[in-house]
Amino acid sequence: MRAFALGLVLVSTRDGWTTDLSSFLSGQVLAVDAAGVRRVAGIGAVPVAVVLALRRFRRRAGVELAHGGVERGSRP
Repeated sequence: MRAFALGLVLVSTRDGWTTDLSSFLSGQVLAVDAAGVRRVAGIGAVPVAVVLALRRFRRRAGVELAHGGVERGSRP
């Protein structure tokens, strides 16, 4: 994160650079087409599916997620 902030400072000190860094950081939201939205949704669905599958697997294996991986029925 520090390197990103340093890069912003260096870029903003250059002559001729636009002073509107918010458009540089967030991009042009209205310029995204439907294919780009589908691509991002598909890429985002992969980690969500992996997390849900691992969660289901851990529940079937008897490991409680809320207690840091402690098995059900065991005492600390």
